Amino acid sequence: MERALIDSGPLTALFDRDHPFHGWAVTIIKETSAELITSIVSVHETLAELAFSRQSQLDFLTWIERGAVTVAPVTEEDITQLYEITRQPPSYPVDLADQNLTVLARKLDISTVITFGKRKR
Repeated sequence: MERALIDSGPLTALFDRDHPFHGWAVTIIKETSAELITSIVSVHETLAELAFSRQSQLDFLTWIERGAVTVAPVTEEDITQLYEITRQPPSYPVDLADQNLTVLARKLDISTVITFGKRKR
């Protein structure tokens, strides 16, 4: 089965009906047959973005609990890889979730990432 990493942006959009990418996220999730994988860091970011609605947070956690997305564990080896990535000067701004997905992509040999650019606040 094909696997794809999913970032916190699309996860947030999926559970926030007012998000500008909500429709896009719903379509992507409905149309993909890939196993979706994310990191605990992306789960944390998504929950923080959904803090405006406890129900949205619960819906998101229920979705995970039902197996819609696999949350890959972070290992000590991953922390070493995060350190190595963080040491390098970035060619564009990245955050911990982006770095963690980079580590997962390498570790799990996944080349498909469901994401979009960050919203400016």
